[in-house]
Amino acid sequence: MSGAVESNEQPQSEIQHLRRRLRESEQRRQRAEAVVDTAGRITGHNRRFAQMLQWPVPEGLPDMNIFEHPAFKNEGVAKDFLRCIEKKKPVVKAYPCVTAGGDCLHMRFSLCPVADGDGTITEVLTFVEDISDLKQAEVEIRESEERYRLLFRSTPVALIERDASRLKAYIEELRQSGVRDFNAYLREHPQAAAHCMAMIRTVDFNDAVVRLFEADDRSELKQGLMPIPPSEVSRFARDIILMIAEGNISQEREESFLTLKGNQRSILVKSLIVSGHEDTYARIVISLVDISKRKETEEPFGPANRNSAHRPCATP
Repeated sequence: MSGAVESNEQPQSEIQHLRRRLRESEQRRQRAEAVVDTAGRITGHNRRFAQMLQWPVPEGLPDMNIFEHPAFKNEGVAKDFLRCIEKKKPVVKAYPCVTAGGDCLHMRFSLCPVADGDGTITEVLTFVEDISDLKQAEVEIRESEERYRLLFRSTPVALIERDASRLKAYIEELRQSGVRDFNAYLREHPQAAAHCMAMIRTVDFNDAVVRLFEADDRSELKQGLMPIPPSEVSRFARDIILMIAEGNISQEREESFLTLKGNQRSILVKSLIVSGHEDTYARIVISLVDISKRKETEEPFGPANRNSAHRPCATP
C-alpha cells in the first residue's frame, strides 16, 4: 500500500525540483537595458544587453537599428517599438524566438516611452530578460504534472487527492488564539467539526475509488460523506481534524463502510503529504486498500455473524 502512494511521489519530487530551478533562474537573471531613439538607433546600453543578444562588440551597437534588425522584425519586436512610440504607452511582451547568435531565445521586452516637456516621445527605455530557462522549466513542470496524473489515475490502488490547506491554516489560527487541546475544543464546540470538514477540498480521485465504492460513474462520488448516523459523522470528522492538528496525517488506520450498492467493505487508509506541501497540507494523497477478504478470514464465524455496524469513510 505504501509503495502505491510512493510511486506518485517521484514525479512530485521532480516538480518541486523544477520549481526550485525556476525560482533560482529568476534570481540570477540580470536584466539587459538599452535606450533607443524614435528612429530605432541604440543610444545607450549596458554590457548585459550586448551579451544577451550576442551582438558584436559594444562599439558596434549604435550602428544597429532596432526597426531594421531581422531578429526584431521577424518576431514583431520592431512593430511593438513603433506602437509604444505612437501610443505613448508602455509595452510589455514576451517573444518566443528572438534569434541571437544563431540561438532562438525566449525574451521578454519591457518598453517604456520617454517624453520631453512638450509631450513628444524622444526615446524608449528598453529592458530585456532572457526567459528561455524559465519557459523550459514551465514546460517540464507541466510534463511532470501530466506524468503524475497518469500514474495517479492508472494505479490499481484507490487514491484520493485532497487539499486541506484551509483547514490547516484555520487550525493554526485557533492555536494562535490559545487553543491547545483540540479534542476538548471539539467537545465544547460540536458545530466546529462540520465547519472544519467543509474546509477540506477533494482535488481528484482515480477509477479504483469508483470501483471500491461500487459507483456507476464518478459523478456518484461527489456528494461528500456516505449517508451515516450523525454521531458517526462527528466521530469521523473529529478523528480527521485531530490527525491534522497533531501532525499525525500519515497514521495508518482501518475503517469500514457500506458501498453505494449496500455491501460492507473494510479498508486500510494511509495518507501521505506530497513533497513540497508539508507546511500547507495543500496536497494530500490518501490510499484506500480493500482488506475485506482478509478481515473475513480473521473472523471465526464468517461474514454471516459479523456485527452489522459500520464506520464511515470519506468519499470524494
